[in-house]
Amino acid sequence: MKNVCKFFKSGFVYASAFAAMSLLAACSGDNVAGGASGDAGIIAVTDWEVAGVSQKGPFVTGSAVTVQELDGITLKQTGKSFKGTIKSDKGDFAIKDINLESQYAILEASGYYRDEISGKKSSSQVTLRALTDLKDRKHVNINLLTHLEYERVMYLVTEKKKSIAEAKEQAEKEVLATFGIEGDFAESEDLNIFETGDGNAALLAISVLLQSDVDVAGLTERMGEFSISLAEGGSWDDADVKTAIADWACDVDLKGSLSKVRKNVEDWKYADTVPAFEKYVTNFWWNNYGLGVCNEKRKNETKRNVNKLSKLYNEYFVCENGRWVIPGDEPKSSSDNASSSSGVSSSSVYNPYNSSSSRDSLSEFPSNLRFLEDFCYIRGPVVYGGGEQRVWTCTSWANVHDTATRDSALSALVDTLGAKGFVFEKTMLSDSLKSFYLHSFYDSLSYIYSAKNGDVVYKIAMTKTLSPAGLGYGAYMFDVVIFVMKDGFEDLPISMSSSAVSSSSVYNPFDTVPELPVEMAFLDSSYKRMSYASMGEGKQKVWFYSNKTKYSFVESQDSAASEFVKNIGRRGFSYEGTVRNDSARCDYYDDTSYVYVMEKGDVVYKLALTKGATPSISNYGFSIKAVVLKDGFKELSTKTSVLPDELFFVDKFLTKPIKPAEEYADGKQTVWRVEGPACGGGCDSFMNELVSDAKENGFVFSGTYSNDSLDNEYTGDSHVYSKTSDGKVYSVVFTKEETVVYNGLTPVPYHSYMYFIKLIVRDANIDEVPTEKKKDYDSPKYREIPEDLKFVVDSTQLMTRAFSNDPKWTVWVRSTLVNYDSTLFDEVLAVADDYAALVTSNGLTLKSKETLTMNELEKKLYNNNTSGWNFGVETTVYTFEKDVEKFRYEILVYAIIEGKSGNLGSRWVECRADIRATIYDK
Repeated sequence: MKNVCKFFKSGFVYASAFAAMSLLAACSGDNVAGGASGDAGIIAVTDWEVAGVSQKGPFVTGSAVTVQELDGITLKQTGKSFKGTIKSDKGDFAIKDINLESQYAILEASGYYRDEISGKKSSSQVTLRALTDLKDRKHVNINLLTHLEYERVMYLVTEKKKSIAEAKEQAEKEVLATFGIEGDFAESEDLNIFETGDGNAALLAISVLLQSDVDVAGLTERMGEFSISLAEGGSWDDADVKTAIADWACDVDLKGSLSKVRKNVEDWKYADTVPAFEKYVTNFWWNNYGLGVCNEKRKNETKRNVNKLSKLYNEYFVCENGRWVIPGDEPKSSSDNASSSSGVSSSSVYNPYNSSSSRDSLSEFPSNLRFLEDFCYIRGPVVYGGGEQRVWTCTSWANVHDTATRDSALSALVDTLGAKGFVFEKTMLSDSLKSFYLHSFYDSLSYIYSAKNGDVVYKIAMTKTLSPAGLGYGAYMFDVVIFVMKDGFEDLPISMSSSAVSSSSVYNPFDTVPELPVEMAFLDSSYKRMSYASMGEGKQKVWFYSNKTKYSFVESQDSAASEFVKNIGRRGFSYEGTVRNDSARCDYYDDTSYVYVMEKGDVVYKLALTKGATPSISNYGFSIKAVVLKDGFKELSTKTSVLPDELFFVDKFLTKPIKPAEEYADGKQTVWRVEGPACGGGCDSFMNELVSDAKENGFVFSGTYSNDSLDNEYTGDSHVYSKTSDGKVYSVVFTKEETVVYNGLTPVPYHSYMYFIKLIVRDANIDEVPTEKKKDYDSPKYREIPEDLKFVVDSTQLMTRAFSNDPKWTVWVRSTLVNYDSTLFDEVLAVADDYAALVTSNGLTLKSKETLTMNELEKKLYNNNTSGWNFGVETTVYTFEKDVEKFRYEILVYAIIEGKSGNLGSRWVECRADIRATIYDK
């Protein structure tokens, strides 16, 4: 049990909410709840009656309610309980004849509830808890607030030795603060969504926000993750879920649909007046988007949604009548859910020339043109005409080796433009466009499509390109230039309304794509066609599709994929197996594709489904590859690569797009590089498979050499596999190195590994040309820590490193992260004192010992720069020195508190003991 306790106290996440509560209680030893000792403060409860209401929305009649006794010393459950049931659909209950040996108890309600969002009974059951002190209380409400604070209260009582009352007061404020709610409210057990008052309104708002658009399973998952996060940290930092909730709240608020929630609660007829919960729901998404309050002082002010995870990221909002609204949108009633079918409509498009726009708004890419991101990578803008014209450039994601595949991607883009209201205008000479890539060649013509909305004109210019990648392996691509300008800035011969055109009326010079066979025609109606390829002299035809809907949750993605599989099963397709994903060259696609097949005569039909995700912006989906094979033709891989055939097997291991080739020796040697992500133990599996595939393709091990093949700070060995064929030598060079990774939202660092790959093709009659300057491993940048200082590395957890060439020195800062609580700084000071003794025992001389504040320490370490965080504590700084033959050693030992900031404004402190070892060249 001691090891388990140590595990939980060291700051790791709970394995599960309830199991964690039990372990924390067990770890607390014999301490009394609240920090007293013996039996002081424990009061028996006899012949007691407890009544209240149980609400998520209100629990329905017959739901179970129990009172569970807690040990007054350890707060562990004794096993004694008293049972009751919900008496009506209002959620009310009363349990009589309760006899407890201590006043501390858990009240638990389990059953169906009325959902505020739908107004109906929930589809499945949920369980809520409340921790309470019954000494002076006979009325206890069980609700979402009592449940969310439960684990936090247990932690504060058992670990921080707070009283139940102190812990509940703190936990309630922390739960409310997570939703941006402040106020002096009643205790959570006294709140009731059917009564007026700000506290009751806050409870209803939290219930509405957490439920939002998820089912009971989704709600339960959110409650569990919230409780786990809050328990030790005192906050909920799941930016993805918070943003998903904010996007939902924004949508229902702007549509006026919150009135439906109010009406649902009113229709239950248990409240004379429903509390004003809407203000807290509204404030939540305002704050999540970075908009802040909308009041009279900010009337007509325009602000941009700065939350990069949001579906409405970069959308502009204007403060009107005390509400943030999208410019051009009229606030909608709850019954107005219709949306325009036009892609360029007055209600959905941001007008950069609106008089209420902020000064930087023209720099933002119009939200109604975001569909272009499916086809190309957008950069810009460049400003012309005093700001009346903005221009973005966009290079195709498609990087292929035949013109037909490139043209099919262009054709899909044109079809999408037509569906979005664009019309073909003209062709023009492409002498005004620049490529992102050196030595790219452009077609002589650009194709221009345009649309108009109010006084804003949109023009799209598309030009086909060829970007040579060396050795004749060219990459066929296309560039898009996007113009957004004020009407009249130049003479535009367009007057057609955007809603008057369709994809069928748009001139499409790239449309060489044949129609799908009838067996697969359903794809066109339900999914978005991306490109087409014809292979093997027409015996293999391939269409690429993606889902039209972007899903916010992996469960939604899986559900949609499941429906797709059921659909094709009904059409006669059967599961064939899995293959490596060769249908998409994007970071965010899974490595595995699921293949389904159907045969008719001499024709084979295949559908490959590949899931993809960008969790950082809650974007989940899947791609579909449709393949038709004729006359027994053996299927060819459709994965495109800039690599020659002899190196094509490496392409499947490249999780990031490969960097452009570099040429040496007048083109006789070509080099490609790629850097992988942090992959932890998975790197070994990756390397083993890469080696296996290299051997299967005729490559042999050529040895190892110091890592001079990659311009990075690592010094590990690189492994080389080579093959000679047709006068060329092909080499695969790979390196694995350790790194430290932070996830950006929490302060927990972890060790991981990265891999680096270099691919070389050279003429067999020349020696390999070095591609980087030979590293000097005695230089400050690359040298290893001296052997007699290795004890510094062995005794600490984390490392950062810096160096200077003039004067020459290298510093290793080794740290041990002790805790994240500045009130426990004494623990950190004790570790630093132990380190000082360790340095002394290793032969270094103590030169000084001084007491500094955190700001003074930061100035000493960071050249008079400070973070501005003030912790009000002092630390002891030990300075040691030692002279050796070539170097002078200086070691600083100290305890430090540093303020940290993560994504979306998350903040925390790190309490560390540092050993700062510097070697100076004599």
